[in-house]
Amino acid sequence: MPYKSQAQRRFMYAAEARGDVKKGTAGRWEEETTSTRLPEYVKEAQRRALGKLAGKAKGGSRGK
Repeated sequence: MPYKSQAQRRFMYAAEARGDVKKGTAGRWEEETTSTRLPEYVKEAQRRALGKLAGKAKGGSRGK
């Protein structure tokens, strides 16, 4: 999954350093990101959609 924003990129590297995601995940996403100039943050609608996806991936009950 490619990065959508700089904030997402920073979050993913920090999560990898904490051990929240597998090692190499951030680098793999980096390879899939085609744009070299990402916005600082995603738009609000995209942010809500990404948040719902993150909640489902973790098995949480966000968005229900």
